[in-house]
Amino acid sequence: MRILTSVVGLAVMAALATAAKAQDAYVIGLTGALTGPSASTTAPPVEGLRIYIDRVNAAGGVNGKPVKLRILDDQADPQKAAANARQLVEENAILLIDSSLSSTYAPVIAEAKRADVPLMFVGAVCPKEVYPPAESG
Repeated sequence: MRILTSVVGLAVMAALATAAKAQDAYVIGLTGALTGPSASTTAPPVEGLRIYIDRVNAAGGVNGKPVKLRILDDQADPQKAAANARQLVEENAILLIDSSLSSTYAPVIAEAKRADVPLMFVGAVCPKEVYPPAESG
């Protein structure tokens, strides 16, 4: 858990450091299975991220701006996950995090690509569609 939180924290900081949107706070959007049968696997990493963001904000935020973590429940439902990703992008999220089951990966990847917003996954697997192989030539 500590390693996962550290890795997520470093990636979040990297995304925030390169954010170009002018806003009062950096918004990180997370869609995850917060309720339902999968909630027991989603809750611990989400809580770890929440604690990390609280500490970042207590230390002055990033580049002097606070970080807002916006968390939406998708209940591991692909349609809800896609709707959540769209909503988070509309709320100016500069980074999306999928903390759900693999059933939600494809629709969230599609929304992130459509909006050109970086996407991370909480867990040990990152689908190959997120980082497609480079074209040869």
